[in-house]
Amino acid sequence: MKRILILISITFLIFSCKDSGVDPQNDDFNINISVKNKSGNSVPNINVSIIPKLNYSSFAKLTSYNNVQATSTIRFDVIEQSYVDLSSYNLDGTKLNTFVSRELPAGAHLIATDWSSTKTNGVYIVKMTASSDLDKTDVLFQDSIYVVLIQPEPKYSSVAKTDQNGEVKISEKYLFPHLYNIPPIAHTSSVSPEPISSFVFSDSVIVALSNDDFSKSIYYEKIIVDGQNNLELEWDSSLFKRSTQIKSVTKSINKNINTIAKLTSDWKLYQNYPNPFN
Repeated sequence: MKRILILISITFLIFSCKDSGVDPQNDDFNINISVKNKSGNSVPNINVSIIPKLNYSSFAKLTSYNNVQATSTIRFDVIEQSYVDLSSYNLDGTKLNTFVSRELPAGAHLIATDWSSTKTNGVYIVKMTASSDLDKTDVLFQDSIYVVLIQPEPKYSSVAKTDQNGEVKISEKYLFPHLYNIPPIAHTSSVSPEPISSFVFSDSVIVALSNDDFSKSIYYEKIIVDGQNNLELEWDSSLFKRSTQIKSVTKSINKNINTIAKLTSDWKLYQNYPNPFN
């Protein structure tokens, strides 16, 4: 009996320490899109954009097409001098960008993270690791947050083009956050990391079809399931909706870290703000 209790205790410990993560429920996932005109002929070279939908009405403001910004501020506190790494990842664990990788003094720090190189909408993970050494063998603190990038303009959210048969296949599951076990995400304003509410994602997405220069687009709302999805969409000139055109601008992002306090009482990674952002 004593041996059984010991085995049960060990098993419980292993499972209780396991990282919950956001692993998808089903690896057999695809979206097959076929685009045809009113005559039933295939239409090649059509841009396909994916725009997730949030279950929160106040986020309608994101249709303002403020896409040339693509920045969000992150605050983090360190209680002693340490090597800090702050990086972004896809939901599938692929590393995207490193925002901070250097030794920092104790204090409260702010950085305006630049997401202009991130080409797709969705949820991303920002992880912070503070270590006493550069090789991260002595980790002092680790934490992560979910950040949400929603760019409603098709020009900034294109993921693929139809081939010569008017077809495109999308297998990147991380483009569809509702298919993951993500808890409600903190909603923050543009001035503070303090959450003002929370939100989740709808099971439907906006699929936008656009011509080569994105001057005209057609929008479809479709439910996406965790498995095989086959969508037949029509490229109908009578449904054309003109997209808002955004002039190209040269951005100058201050990548320096701003230290706002030299003393802090605890290690902490704050929610980015604003969240969502575009």
